[in-house]
Amino acid sequence: MVQSAKKTITTTDSKDADKVTTYNCDKYSGYTLSGTKCVKKTTTTDTKPAEENPKTYNCDKYQGYTLVGDKCVKDVSTTDEKPADPNPATYNCKKYEGYTLVGDKCVKEISTTDKKPAEENPVTYNCDKYEGFELVGDKCVKEISTTETEQADENPKTYNCDKYEGYELYGDKCMKAICEVCIEDAEKEEIKVCPEGYTEKENKCTKTINEEKEYVYYRYSTRTCNGGSSDIKWSENYNDSTLLNLGYQRTGRKRVLSISK
Repeated sequence: MVQSAKKTITTTDSKDADKVTTYNCDKYSGYTLSGTKCVKKTTTTDTKPAEENPKTYNCDKYQGYTLVGDKCVKDVSTTDEKPADPNPATYNCKKYEGYTLVGDKCVKEISTTDKKPAEENPVTYNCDKYEGFELVGDKCVKEISTTETEQADENPKTYNCDKYEGYELYGDKCMKAICEVCIEDAEKEEIKVCPEGYTEKENKCTKTINEEKEYVYYRYSTRTCNGGSSDIKWSENYNDSTLLNLGYQRTGRKRVLSISK
């Protein structure tokens, strides 16, 4: 009696994979990808003259004086004297309205005003008429962001087989195993194939993935109030004691960079 056997024969069906184009900005330090362009933001300064506030005055150097307009004023009492009429034993001041008898004199206190020039306070400035501007010394300053653009590099071509159900990518081809049944028993053979970019290790396909992380930097400046130059430094520390001790001040500006690790 002849016993029949089955055998499985595997053939390969191939299709062209789809081309996928991606971009990166690796060769431009500090640039980030926006569509197909590498973009980096830089900051310039717009300056306008500040307005002078109205003059103010004080009387700090004159003790007891009060500011009235632009004058320092203090009430000073003087004495107006007139001879009293002699009574047989006493005196009176009845004929002088408002006078008081002091000994044999009629006395009335009359207030007079002693005036001195008031001191002029230092000139102050404001930027009220410029929206978004801040006062730096005697200048109104506003930071304006501009955009610098560079052409992005094109990444190596990548492929996928998404539009072919059951197909897998091998190089730049989409392949699917097709089995035919024969009369002999087939021997079982396991072949592990990893997708492109993955490496087979201990029966597992592994791939190293680069993680992109955002870093926030804060700007510090040594800008002077007399129109001098300023030195600008960036730090990841919101309160960088090293820069603060060197005379730098945090300006409130910050920037976010995406860095691959």
